[in-house]
Amino acid sequence: MEGKEILKELEGISKTLVWYSPSQIEIGQHLSDPDGIYGDRPWPVSPETGEFLYNFILKNYIKNVVELGTGIGYSGVWMGLALKKQSGKLSTIEKRDYKFNIAKDYFKKADINAEIFEEEIETALPKIVKELQTADLLFFDANRSKFIQYLEALSPIITEKTFLIVDNTTDMKERLEAFKEYLQKAGWKIEELETGDGLWICTK
Repeated sequence: MEGKEILKELEGISKTLVWYSPSQIEIGQHLSDPDGIYGDRPWPVSPETGEFLYNFILKNYIKNVVELGTGIGYSGVWMGLALKKQSGKLSTIEKRDYKFNIAKDYFKKADINAEIFEEEIETALPKIVKELQTADLLFFDANRSKFIQYLEALSPIITEKTFLIVDNTTDMKERLEAFKEYLQKAGWKIEELETGDGLWICTK
């Protein structure tokens, strides 16, 4: 598959990278944190999940993907490589500059059509809604407590054919209970998969 080397590089980065804020560095916390528990890690999707997203996009002829939570771009490269085969586009959001810069570089290396917004999700979503007529796939991998808010903001570009995929549905099950109830009341059908850390495939 095209892009395997790039994905391997990103996997390597994700296993070793720990970012500390300027305030943490100022007090020397990065020097007394050998396990990196106080730093910010990329926490990418699993390779299994990445491959699933790649195949899902190809199988369902997805053209436009909106991703909430770019990270260092690992999931974005998987999806972007599939979208590339279908002349599609990835719109993705990452507020942390160190993650944004890594993702931007690797999107360029992979030669994928990706627009990455370096800002809060709340301010980026209206811009995405304005640019896109419809979204074929929404991939949620960000602040779970705001998923309802995010989905409502995206409602103008959601159609009966839009897929919603939610990550970490097994290891963060309790944090997603309110969102699951909201989806069910709104008429979304939820298919639960054990892929990676758990996925929901949601359809209207």
